[in-house]
Amino acid sequence: MCRKHAAGDARIAPMMTDGLSLAWQGETDAAIAAFDRAVALAPRDAAAYLNRGLAYRRKGDAGRAFNDLDQAVRLSPNGARYRYYRAILSRETGNARQADSDDARALELDPRYAAVVNPDG
Repeated sequence: MCRKHAAGDARIAPMMTDGLSLAWQGETDAAIAAFDRAVALAPRDAAAYLNRGLAYRRKGDAGRAFNDLDQAVRLSPNGARYRYYRAILSRETGNARQADSDDARALELDPRYAAVVNPDG
C-alpha cells in the first residue's frame, strides 16, 4: 500500500490510516472496507482510490484494481505515483503498452522514478 497521503481531504485521514494498517496486517477485505468509506466521504481524493486499488490488486481482483487506479490517474493526472502503480498492474496483467506509457509519463512528472521504473518491461 502507499503510505503517503498528501494534501488529501483531512476528514478521511482516520479511514486511510485504518485501511493502511489493516492492509499491512493482511486484512485485505477490512482494508478495502476502510478505503470504501474514505472514497464515499471524499470521492475526489486520488490517494483513497490508489490505496483501495492496491488492496484489490493484493486480493487478486485486477478489474477493480484497474478501475480504482484509472480513477486515481483521472483525479490526479500529474501525480507520478498513480501512473507508476498503474504501470505495475498493467505489466502484471500483460498490458505492456499501457505500462510503458505510464512509466514514461511517471518519469516525465518525477525523474526520481528512474530508480524504480523498468524501461525494458
